[in-house]
Amino acid sequence: MKTAVLLISFGTSYKEARENSLDCIFREVTAAAKTMGLQLSYIGQAYTSGMIIRKLAGEQLFIDTVPQALEKAAESGAERLLVVATHMIPGLEYEKLCRMVEAQAERFKRVDITTPVLDREEDCERLIPVLKEMYGFEPDKEYILMGHGTEAEANCRYAQLNAALHRAGFWNVRIASVEAKPDLEDAVAEIKSGGNGDGTPKPVVLYPLMVVAGDHARKDMAGEEDSYVSRLRQEGFEVNAYVKGLGEFPQFRRIYLDKMKKLLGGVLYGVGIGPGDPELLTLKAVRILRECDSIGIPAKDAASCTAWQIAVQAVPEIREKPVLPVPVPMTKNRELLDAAYEAGAKALAGELRDSRRIAFLNLGDPVIYGTYMELHRRIRSLGLEAKLVSGVPSFCAVAAVLEEPLGARKEAIHILPGSYEQELSSLPGSKILMKSAGRTAEVKRLLSGLQEEGRCRAMAVTNCGMADEVVCRDIRELDENAGYFTTILVKDLEKEQNEKQNEKQNEK
Repeated sequence: MKTAVLLISFGTSYKEARENSLDCIFREVTAAAKTMGLQLSYIGQAYTSGMIIRKLAGEQLFIDTVPQALEKAAESGAERLLVVATHMIPGLEYEKLCRMVEAQAERFKRVDITTPVLDREEDCERLIPVLKEMYGFEPDKEYILMGHGTEAEANCRYAQLNAALHRAGFWNVRIASVEAKPDLEDAVAEIKSGGNGDGTPKPVVLYPLMVVAGDHARKDMAGEEDSYVSRLRQEGFEVNAYVKGLGEFPQFRRIYLDKMKKLLGGVLYGVGIGPGDPELLTLKAVRILRECDSIGIPAKDAASCTAWQIAVQAVPEIREKPVLPVPVPMTKNRELLDAAYEAGAKALAGELRDSRRIAFLNLGDPVIYGTYMELHRRIRSLGLEAKLVSGVPSFCAVAAVLEEPLGARKEAIHILPGSYEQELSSLPGSKILMKSAGRTAEVKRLLSGLQEEGRCRAMAVTNCGMADEVVCRDIRELDENAGYFTTILVKDLEKEQNEKQNEKQNEK
């Protein structure tokens, strides 16, 4: 399969920083791609910052935008696109990159994007030995590593890295960001609580926790005015600042090569295919199913797998793909379940190590009572790549069929397994009962009683979105032998009546 490899970064206008960091990463990625047995059609580099691209163009240095690089990759005849992203965290810039690549994904049979350096909390633990090798972390000095900071939720990685450093025993190392928390004031407050034991502060060493030592490193960290250096000196600290980006260290650059090799080793996707209507598959789910090499199913064969029967209606091409069965017994016996998941993960891992892309089907959404998540955790613990593709949850589709709102105004929403039916009378707002098979009769009796007392309205849908869908707008109509795919919706009638009374009073 012809493959195009793109290294994509935010970029920098500083020549020395570019040559010592991004260009070094690009050379190593290029060399690695050539030794991995890939049929390369194109290797290129692009920046996401339009401002930097325009500035460099004024200096007669022309760097591609992401759309330009994607165009060159497609024109090269590449069937597979491998994007190596240099971003530190999954913040706004990384999200922007993913959107741009997604917009052109249909031009390739397969698209892979490496995750950021600190994609997940556990990546913080993995980075610490790399930082130790790079910086030494001498015990008689205090270290501050300056990150960028972001308004995105991914900013939590800085605090998580701080916590991981402390767990590793590096109490003299702290993360501070330019544009968010934790910041320099937080780091200084912690440093002041320490010292040499004789009342004198330890010298402070500054490094940028950034791939490139650009404006932030040169001005915000090491500048003469209103910088980390000047503010620390005003506090009475001896300061040494090193304007050297992470990408200038070969130890750090290996992270990108490892991520690249990991992607080439295959990817397992847990694909949510929705509740039953094939038209409710997301565009992303359809694309992954089309691009993948094989289909994983939680059943012994495709004929007995409800998820496969739904997916094949939306993506008929999967009929031609190999099916990887992972039969999961319908039992509460933990030993039997663990044995099934272990055997399934082992079989999937073998395929992934052969560079296969597997789409494992999961009804609804994988994270909501999803069988797939047991496999996801096991695959990731083996150091293999696994990703989640969200699907439409069954209870959202059921609410749409019943034309009942969930979470209206300040109403609470409770999602419960059927075994928790006794909790229904004490919980306010909307209640959703899933996995009620085997207890349907008990649940029906309880809800019928509450409904007759005027305390709730209870409804149910069985096999939502499927050909044999059954809609019960009154729980008393529900067949006590209704199947596993029955979702019950309970509305708080007392609250509804109170809200209507309040609305009438307000109208007066």
